[in-house]
Amino acid sequence: MVVVRWDPWAELDQLQRDVSELFNRRQQGVRVSRPAMDAFRTDKGTVIRLDVPGFAPGDVQVSVHEGVLTLSGSRSSESETEEGDWIRRERASSNFERRVTLPEGVDIEAITASVNDGVLEVVVPHPAQQQSRQIDVTSAGVGGDRSSDTTVDVESRDSTTSAS
Repeated sequence: MVVVRWDPWAELDQLQRDVSELFNRRQQGVRVSRPAMDAFRTDKGTVIRLDVPGFAPGDVQVSVHEGVLTLSGSRSSESETEEGDWIRRERASSNFERRVTLPEGVDIEAITASVNDGVLEVVVPHPAQQQSRQIDVTSAGVGGDRSSDTTVDVESRDSTTSAS
């Protein structure tokens, strides 16, 4: 007869593994992932790349709302197989979503997106650059006389010349 010493910690570890496996099995229906993303600037604009293996172009959506670029996708698994019975099934449905805040002035009509070899590439053109302008500074007149200054009447919004 072999005597085995009882180890409560080993039983607790086994219980933890069993509970984790139970929850993992339950969540395998739909997986939500956060695909890896790269973003870099080029002459064309900002290029954003996401790894989306197994997603067809029709499975991916790119949208802009209130200055936020949303990249999302959804892929469902095959519900039936015509070749035989399932032995193991690990390729479940999956979803992803990433959001990127766009700078002001981006022409959203010029944003392009494509999927190639499991990589989603979105090109966001640079915003139109605001031109700088030099403003001339003039004096108020000799001895601080402001009789030629232009003022704005706030109530009527008409430009009038003040006579002091």
